[in-house]
Amino acid sequence: MTVITVLYSSQSRMLKGPLSRLIKEVLPEHDDLNYVDVDMSFAKLIDLSNECLALPIGYDKKAIVAENFFYLAKTREKKKLIKGDDDEPLLAFFRNPDPLIHLFILVYSDSLDEKSVYYKALAEGDAKFLPVASLDSNQWQAFIPKYFEKHSASIEELAVNELLERTGGDYSLFIQEANKLLAYTNGDPIRLVDVQQLVPAPLEDDIFLLSNALTKGDKKTALHIWKDMQVRGSASNAIPLMNMLANQFVFLDQIRYLYRRGMEAYDISSKLKCSLGRVKACLYNVRKMASPCLHRAINQLYVYQSSVFQGKMTDKLAFEMFIANFEI
Repeated sequence: MTVITVLYSSQSRMLKGPLSRLIKEVLPEHDDLNYVDVDMSFAKLIDLSNECLALPIGYDKKAIVAENFFYLAKTREKKKLIKGDDDEPLLAFFRNPDPLIHLFILVYSDSLDEKSVYYKALAEGDAKFLPVASLDSNQWQAFIPKYFEKHSASIEELAVNELLERTGGDYSLFIQEANKLLAYTNGDPIRLVDVQQLVPAPLEDDIFLLSNALTKGDKKTALHIWKDMQVRGSASNAIPLMNMLANQFVFLDQIRYLYRRGMEAYDISSKLKCSLGRVKACLYNVRKMASPCLHRAINQLYVYQSSVFQGKMTDKLAFEMFIANFEI
């Protein structure tokens, strides 16, 4: 029987269900002595190895969960040991695990570093590597109504689509927003308007709507979107928003250029690898715009950013001035 199991996914909450089922299989009843949770964000490897080598008196099994074992994650950065730490005892346990100690290692990454000494030692000790896949769009469409049914609630089909769009397949974010909706509706069916009012739209959508309003010449709507972002707390730092807005104007300029060369919306979406609906929405406005207008907007964003970095104005004031002074 496998005594070391590595579960990995970039969405940490997705690991909780499989972990719970595995622990129940090996240790149906547990307490603070025969079940230990170690957060590797702070703990040393030597601390984890000490837990792996200690079976409490009077118990025939022990389960250990090593959360966020980032040493196994595939990243560009080299993992360094905490000062005074020692990984040799843990590597020895990985290679030759105690059959009475069940170790569950959680890695918050979609892939593992198979070249690391930890992976090789685990493989040598016959550890089980268990990827936990994220849900695809069809699985989400089925999962969302069932989640609310389990909580004695229902949700409209349009509300399902909107909730999926706004949470973007992020499991932790979905759970957070779903619980908010459950508390707000208090057993009533969850409607599209509930999702629109309570669940924040992705930041990219806000930038798209804001740029769309500006290219229409509708500064009032653009300022309203900006104020709404501030209320929701998604505009705590306007500098990244300026960068996103500049990228959106570059995107608009690319659409305009391809359209002027005779390409239709479908061909443009294929060329730029983006949504056909988004291309169509952008085309409506950029058909009437001259390229210098977009170039001027990008340059203005750079100027306002420079003013912020030089301490001449706050980031929020710079963003508002850009909107107020935007010209088609």
